[in-house]
Amino acid sequence: MMEGTTLLVLKTLAAVCAAVLLAACQRSGPEPQATVLYFNDAHQIMPVVDELGQRVGVARLKTVVERVRRHDPEAFVVLGGDLGGGALFGAVFKGFPMVEAFNELPLDLASFGQHDFDFGADNALQLVEASQFPWITSNLVDGDGRPFAGLPTHLVRELGGLRIGFLGLTDAMDTTTQEGRVFQRDLADSARAAVQEMGPRSLDAVIAVTQAGLEANERLLAEVPEISAVLTEERLEDRSLVHYVGSRPIIAPCGNMGSVVRLDIAKRNGDLELKLKVYPVDDGVAGDSQMALLEERYLDRMEAELGQSLALLESRLDSPIQSGHANRWRETALGNLVADAFRSHHGADVGIINGGGIRAGLESGRISMKDALAVLPFGNSIYLVEASGMRLRQAIEHGLASAQRKSGAFLQISGMHLEVDWDRPPGDRLVRVRVGEAELEHDRLYTLALPSYLAQGGDGHEALARCPVRIGPQQAPRDIEVFAAHLRRLGAKGPVQARAQGRILARGRP
Repeated sequence: MMEGTTLLVLKTLAAVCAAVLLAACQRSGPEPQATVLYFNDAHQIMPVVDELGQRVGVARLKTVVERVRRHDPEAFVVLGGDLGGGALFGAVFKGFPMVEAFNELPLDLASFGQHDFDFGADNALQLVEASQFPWITSNLVDGDGRPFAGLPTHLVRELGGLRIGFLGLTDAMDTTTQEGRVFQRDLADSARAAVQEMGPRSLDAVIAVTQAGLEANERLLAEVPEISAVLTEERLEDRSLVHYVGSRPIIAPCGNMGSVVRLDIAKRNGDLELKLKVYPVDDGVAGDSQMALLEERYLDRMEAELGQSLALLESRLDSPIQSGHANRWRETALGNLVADAFRSHHGADVGIINGGGIRAGLESGRISMKDALAVLPFGNSIYLVEASGMRLRQAIEHGLASAQRKSGAFLQISGMHLEVDWDRPPGDRLVRVRVGEAELEHDRLYTLALPSYLAQGGDGHEALARCPVRIGPQQAPRDIEVFAAHLRRLGAKGPVQARAQGRILARGRP
């Protein structure tokens, strides 16, 4: 009896030890972990060559993504938007080559940037339809309040043993084409609604993919505590930035797909752990050979379409970067040239363009259509409206009020002369306004040639949106057509001369 009891005890102890050993092995096994790769600002398929050197391109991007996927096949690749306008390539091809490239990458998820609507809602819808990857939007809706293009407001994926929820939030829709077809809802309210739809208790992490500034993202994290991290738009062209709200990061990669951010999400003893790494997409990365062929094909197409000559330019007109974004806070020779083109085409009293609408400079010598398109890449139409003197003054004051922030609402002008005092408070900085040779009259109607973007209230120009339209969507020509024709006319008489002419005289600096 004693021998049997001893044997039973030994068997019981062995079973207990085996159970303890199994539990220990389970605890020491791999913890659940998900990897998210993120980039945005995808305006151009081939490498960018500018003052910062040569970098990016989808061939290099493919190499960076594939290196990670070789070790982690489940790495989830996310685009934060802006594959439409905003650059020369986008103006010519309107985002479709980028969709072609991202189908080949392949991409796993996309959310919208405001530039995806630069060519209208129909173009954005066609980009979605051409995509073999899913899109989401948590806060963009149509006129009936339904999500744009019938898209889902969120996406939930099982990655590395974790359930990850993704939101897509787009801010600053007033800075793109205004058609009255796409409406932006509050970011935090929309995020809360999407989180509730996903069922936050079933999720291990919630990632917000946003096109928004730092303050808006900080508010989002403050008001929606379920969000674990924010993947957002670029803040600088040459570096990636991370800003923490408590332990939750707001992560901004380089502009122009200049870097890929890696976010590793893990659960350690029930607690969420986030780790960050940044992969540069620069000339130290060898491009994928098949993607390089795609780059070359579109480069050849663009060169063929844009190589035609328009005129000879006498002196260089600085790019926004070269001039310290001067178009956004003072008169520039290039701003004068563009505004003159608009006013001349319609024979208007006044021509204007928002400083943020001028995206590149012009080198001296031969100007091609490619050069002109780089200056005006957004594809606006040039409207003719009637503006009272009061409305015109309000628009100018609105632009002056934004100059310190260099937000782009500042107006470059033709047919007017302004005297400005920067020491006066915003909204009261205009000392004097002349249209032609006469003082501005508040009750008089003036004809005003301007981009459709401004006529629809872009950059917060509400006064311009209230002006009656004389030539609008059906008849208005494209901005590049107007600018190119103006350059040809000037060039037929000899080298084009463009200078600052004292149209905006200012005391002090913004």
